[in-house]
Amino acid sequence: MTTIKFLGGEETGNVAFVDWGRFRFTIGQPVECDDKHIIAKARRNRFFQVDEPATPDPPRGLTPIEKARAAKAAKAAAEKAAGDDAA
Repeated sequence: MTTIKFLGGEETGNVAFVDWGRFRFTIGQPVECDDKHIIAKARRNRFFQVDEPATPDPPRGLTPIEKARAAKAAKAAAEKAAGDDAA
């Protein structure tokens, strides 16, 4: 899950925490956040650090060439099976 850390600083009035929506961000403490709007705004706010988990690569499907080869092999096997049945 995405975490957001409040960085604070003098320009924030030296506050210890900030309440934002249903979340309370304490300086230096990562908070898990599932609100896509807060995450998007925090990315653009220099007083926050957003850390997102690494996502694995999605499973790769067959390429068009691999699909064509599989279809050709299936057709050849079906024709062979039909030829064996006729004999």
